[in-house]
Amino acid sequence: MDIDFLITELNVGGAEKAITHLAIGMHDAGHLVRVLSIDAPPIGEQRALVDQLQQAGVDVQFGGFRRPSQFLAARRWLRKRISERNVDVLQSFLFHAHVLAAASIGRDQVKHFVGGLRVATPSPLRRRVLRWAMRPMDHVVAVSQAIAQQAQAKLHLADQRCTVIPNGVDLARFEQAIPFDWQTLGWPADSQVALFVGRLHPQKGLELLQAQAASLLAAGDKRRLLLVGDGPLRESLQHWIQQINSDDRLRARQSTTGVEAVKRLPWQADIAPLMKAATMLILPSRYEGMPNVVLEAMAAGLPIVCSKIEGAAELFTDAESAPSTQRSSDSQVFPIGDGPQMRHLAETLFADPIAAKELGQRNRQHASQSFSYSLMIQRYQQLYQQLCGR
Repeated sequence: MDIDFLITELNVGGAEKAITHLAIGMHDAGHLVRVLSIDAPPIGEQRALVDQLQQAGVDVQFGGFRRPSQFLAARRWLRKRISERNVDVLQSFLFHAHVLAAASIGRDQVKHFVGGLRVATPSPLRRRVLRWAMRPMDHVVAVSQAIAQQAQAKLHLADQRCTVIPNGVDLARFEQAIPFDWQTLGWPADSQVALFVGRLHPQKGLELLQAQAASLLAAGDKRRLLLVGDGPLRESLQHWIQQINSDDRLRARQSTTGVEAVKRLPWQADIAPLMKAATMLILPSRYEGMPNVVLEAMAAGLPIVCSKIEGAAELFTDAESAPSTQRSSDSQVFPIGDGPQMRHLAETLFADPIAAKELGQRNRQHASQSFSYSLMIQRYQQLYQQLCGR
C-alpha cells in the first residue's frame, strides 16, 4: 500500500511518537510510506523523531507553515504532495492536519482518508470544525473507547466509521533504562519521588498538585516532587516552587534533610531513567485522550496516580480480577479535580513501597500484553487492508 501520514508537527510528543513508530512499522512491513509535517523541521533535541524516521528510510517532508495566514499556501503544498503518487491511505493526526487534509484532497487523489482522534475536544468551536473536517473521512481511529464515545455523541460520528486502536509504547526502552541518580539533583539516593511529566499547561490540572503538595510531602522525610516539562505555566510554577520550599511544614523537614522537597526540570529527551527511579507518576489532567506518559510509566513498572480522564481507566482493566484492595483502576484513578483523593492515592503509595512496587509490576505486565508498538502497528495495518479490500 501507498500510505501518507499527515501531522501538524514532529516535535517530540505523544502523537508524534505514535506516528513515528507507525510509519517505521509500515515501512518495515513493505509498504510505501511517507510522513508529511505541516510545520517546519524541529531543531536540537526535538529532532529525535525525525532522525528515527530518516534512519529507518522513511521519506519525511515539511511544509514550513505555522501561521493561519499561510493556510492557502499549505493547501497548495499538500495538494502537490498528494498528486505526486497514487495514495491508498492518507492518515491524518491532530486537529490542524485533519482540517488541512479535508480542505485539500479530492476523491480522485486519495482512495481512503482516515482521521485520528487522540484527545478530548472541550471547545465547542473546535468540535464544529472537526465535524466539518470529518465529513470526507472514510474512517476514524480513536485512541480509546472514551474518545470514540465522545466522537459519537458530540461529533455525530457513526459507530461503523470508527475503530478504537490504543496507543503503543516502546517497552524495551523503559524496561531496560538505567535508573536516574537522585543525587544528581542534590537529593538523597533513596528519595521517594512523585513524578509529573508533561506540558506545563492548564489542561494538566497542576493546581491540584500545588494545593496538595505541602501536606503530602511533609508527611515523610524522603518524599519529593519532581515536575518535568515546559509550557506557559513555567514561570508561575517556578515561583510556586520557591514558595512551597519555604513553607513552614517543609522547612521543618529541611532542617534535618537539608534539601528542597520540590524541583523542576525542563523538557527531557529521554524520561525513561527518571521513570525507572521514581516512586510513582502523578497526572492530574483535566482532559486527555489516552495519555502516552501513563503508558510509558506503566512500561517502566511505575504505579500511577491519574485523574479519571478519557482513556485512563481503560489502561488499568487488567487488574479487575485482582482482590478489590489491589485493583489497579481503584488504586490509581481519582475523579477529575478531586485533589484530596489524589493526595490519598499518592499517600498510600508513599506509605507502602512494597504494595506500590507490586502495582507497578502489574502495570508493566499489562503494558507488555496490550500496548506494545507491534500490536498497535498490526491493528492499523489490518484496518488499512480492510479499507483497501486486501
